[in-house]
Parts: sequence; C-alpha cells; structure tokens
Amino acid sequence: MKSHEIHAEIALLLPRVDARLDRDAIPLDDTPFQAYGLTSMATAQLASRIEDRFDIVLTDKDLFVATSMSRLVELVQRLVQARGTAAERTSS
Repeated sequence: MKSHEIHAEIALLLPRVDARLDRDAIPLDDTPFQAYGLTSMATAQLASRIEDRFDIVLTDKDLFVATSMSRLVELVQRLVQARGTAAERTSS
C-alpha cells in the first residue's frame, strides 16, 4: 500500500477514537499527535483499530516512536509489507 492510502485509512479511524477530530484533522506530516489534542489513551485506541484494519501488531515501542502521522504511516507501511513478504514465503 502507498503512504497516502494508509493515511486515508487511518484518517477514517480518527473520529472513532476522538469525536473532536474529523478525517481531515491530521495531515501527513511530522506534527506530533499531541499538538492535535490526541491523548495517549486515544492513541492506544487508534493503534488497536489500526491493528484490526491492517492485520498487524503494534508494540508499545512502536507507539512511542510513531508520534506523528507521517511516522505512524511509515511504520504501518513497513509492517504491512513485512506481513506480505512473510505470507509470500509461506505460500512458496
């Protein structure tokens, strides 16, 4: 998946974890989530929804590092690609 596609998918999840945020609230940049008022609890809820949506696992360390939308998208993209590569190896 391309980064803009992942961003769009995550943006759809935002209002479900924080009703104050709409899907256009957080652009794909390095502004920290805290600047938008996203609490650590809301970030954890978002991570859970991202795990379900993309079929990946995010660790506590991942959440500590992915403090902005651009970093989160990069992380999700990397994990999705790794999952696909692992699936290809098992199907060969």
